[in-house]
Amino acid sequence: MGQIFDVLRATLDEDGIGYDVLPGHTALRFGFRTEERAWASVAQAHEAAELLVVVGILPGRVEARRRAAVAELLMRINLRLQLGNFELDFDDGQVRFRTAIDFAGGGATSALIRRLVRANLARVARHAALIEEVSAGA
Repeated sequence: MGQIFDVLRATLDEDGIGYDVLPGHTALRFGFRTEERAWASVAQAHEAAELLVVVGILPGRVEARRRAAVAELLMRINLRLQLGNFELDFDDGQVRFRTAIDFAGGGATSALIRRLVRANLARVARHAALIEEVSAGA
């Protein structure tokens, strides 16, 4: 496949994280669970661009009538983030958290990939409850 994808798979294997390979892509889908919620994540290697993107997909969808309020919240959260950003798909109400790392000029390592994946999971875990509250109109 490719160097980044191979290191990604090896890293998730080392950490005991089960995943599915997305057919036709250099991407893996895996789940994560805290005591409060579970969500899916996708990690995709873009070998030609020397880039790895990790997207945490929050459970549920934001109803159309609540999307403006959730979008405002996400912008306020994003303003304070050092790494990554929350996104809201206005067409279907899906909320995602995206992180990425550019390996240009250096190779992908398990340590860097692990930090990226953990940063993504931590931000989703930290902010999901507030996003869900605003989405519900609380």
